[in-house]
Amino acid sequence: MSENTLFYLLAAGAIGGMLWVLFLLKFTRYLYEHHPGVYKEIGQPPLSIQRYHTPAEIRAMFSEIYFIVSGKYKKISDNDLVRFGNRLRLLFIFASILISASFVAIIQPDLSTEIHRAGKSQVMADIQKAYDYHKDGNNSEALNLLNDVIKDHPDNAKAYYYRGYVNEKLKQNIDALSDFEKVVALDPDNYDSYVHIDWHYAQERDWHTIVTYWDKYIERNPDDDKAYLERGGTYFRSGKLKLAMQDAKRACDLGNREGCKRYDQVKTAVNK
Repeated sequence: MSENTLFYLLAAGAIGGMLWVLFLLKFTRYLYEHHPGVYKEIGQPPLSIQRYHTPAEIRAMFSEIYFIVSGKYKKISDNDLVRFGNRLRLLFIFASILISASFVAIIQPDLSTEIHRAGKSQVMADIQKAYDYHKDGNNSEALNLLNDVIKDHPDNAKAYYYRGYVNEKLKQNIDALSDFEKVVALDPDNYDSYVHIDWHYAQERDWHTIVTYWDKYIERNPDDDKAYLERGGTYFRSGKLKLAMQDAKRACDLGNREGCKRYDQVKTAVNK
């Protein structure tokens, strides 16, 4: 529900509530002036708005509301009172509906959030259970559970990551690669998935594709020293020593000790 709709609902409910209070006071005074016996019977509700009310006055106000909502005023042979009461009851129903709708509109986002959180917690519990299956050597059961999670939650990057990991253990490398590529599509900053993708394409010596993936990651994470080290390693294996040296230098500048060692090694190879 839009904020404007909620505002109009609240405003209409508030206006309806105020009109109800004003007409209720007039109704009470009419009872007091024309039907004092009935007025006394329902507890003598207050005739004006006060800052504080006694417990007896509060009980009388509730009695009067029940008197109106239940339509008991219709038993009194007073056409003006009946007409007045009908309008007041209709106004009460109208204001109550608007206020209730406003309340629902306000709490609905919170309920949706809680439902979402509950669902997310269950998904994480299922993923953890699948990981426990894997640790116990039950990779097939882990895979089945992760398949169910992904079926119900096709945009959950963690589920794809762990399924890719399990597929690797089952030596289903094509499926594993597909899962890790899905992870980086959903979560482009997931470093570990790029490492897995790197490994799979390295089996095919597809250095260009590996570099393309690391380019995307580094563009988003320009200060990740490990990523430069990985891309530099790919450059080195593909024979592009100068580019490998540049990445090793960048990793070294970012504080990666392995990058510094790699830089010295590649620099020596380039200068030979």
